[in-house]
Amino acid sequence: MTKDKNAPNNAYRREYDTAKENLRVFHQELKQLYTHTNLENRQAAFLKLKEKYGPLDKYQKRQEATLNRAKTVLTSKYMTWDGWTGFSFSNDYVADGVNKSQTNKFYDKTLDLNSKYNIDIRNKNNITLEEDQEALDRLESKNVFTTNVHTDAWGRDYDHPDYGIDPSSINRTIVTPTPVGSNNNNNNKKEETPNRLELMTQSIKDNPSRIQQKLMDSNDLWTPERLAGLKIKHQDWKAERRNRKNLQVEATT
Repeated sequence: MTKDKNAPNNAYRREYDTAKENLRVFHQELKQLYTHTNLENRQAAFLKLKEKYGPLDKYQKRQEATLNRAKTVLTSKYMTWDGWTGFSFSNDYVADGVNKSQTNKFYDKTLDLNSKYNIDIRNKNNITLEEDQEALDRLESKNVFTTNVHTDAWGRDYDHPDYGIDPSSINRTIVTPTPVGSNNNNNNKKEETPNRLELMTQSIKDNPSRIQQKLMDSNDLWTPERLAGLKIKHQDWKAERRNRKNLQVEATT
């Protein structure tokens, strides 16, 4: 179902169309965010999104509330005056009392799936109500803002401080045995070297990239340690992809 020339041009329809388009664009930008395989670039793009929209979940909910409010008005056949709250909109006709219902002047037959207008179109094109509803849901971006879009590989939301950081990369300790033949009487003694996260953190502190420096300057959440975790995650991902490719090559030879 799409908007056609029979749709009314009123404030509620414009409000509905604007919110619908805002949700579509917002969803596309979120999908684009996750095409960045380099996690530093992804975080930089994410920062730009937050600067543009503010808290992303609140922006989404605000647009959905605007769309649903306008849609309720547009798909209601009647409007009833209430001296306290103004007009209320519904498909229930109030016949009693001083404030009887009147025909809703904002009603949009093209948006009301139960209108004779849409029923005739479905009968003509052999389309079911369920198919019509699914088409409308897609246009309104319903059921597309899922955890698959919003979360990282470990189920953390995009606003989580540790978004994108592999938990297994944190506090990973490398233990090396004492070399054989050393003067140490205990040849089996083991010593801890600086772990991978510590080394990467120090490297970022000493020589941050331009993007890393921009993120650290933006707010206190972007610490060298957090950026180090992201870089480790990206290195592990590249190593895993390289290993997969090598295995595929071996399998074909």
